[in-house]
Amino acid sequence: MNHHSRVNPFEIALWILAVALLAVGGAGALWASRVMNGGYTCTGDNCSPPVDYALAQTFYMMSPPLVTAGLVAAVLSIALRAGLSGIARRTAEMGSSAAEPEDASTVGAAAGQQSAPESTATSANDGPTVRAAPVSFAPPQFRSRRRAIDHSAFKRPGAE
Repeated sequence: MNHHSRVNPFEIALWILAVALLAVGGAGALWASRVMNGGYTCTGDNCSPPVDYALAQTFYMMSPPLVTAGLVAAVLSIALRAGLSGIARRTAEMGSSAAEPEDASTVGAAAGQQSAPESTATSANDGPTVRAAPVSFAPPQFRSRRRAIDHSAFKRPGAE
């Protein structure tokens, strides 16, 4: 089963986004935890927090949503790959079944049916005239909108 699937640039961007979000969220949480838990001391009148205290609070608050968004992006990219692979597989199966040649007897029978009305038309000197069947003006028959229930996800595959 050798499928040549095209590379989807949106899928690559989604993977890059997932990895970046996970890395920034994880590293930011570790750094913010180190800064927030490091504490600071008051020496005399100087009781100010560290310079990067506000940035640490921001990372401490934003890291869980960043990690969650990275995980969601990773799951979406896996689902996208699975969907595109399924579509490519179905397209390949349909293309291979359409490319198979028909039976020669079937093709000959179909050609014989098409040429039959031309051969049945006779001139007045050949004897009694044979009339072709009138053209049917029945409404076109469309395929049914109801589909058969597919239980293939719940059945074991057949031994082929």
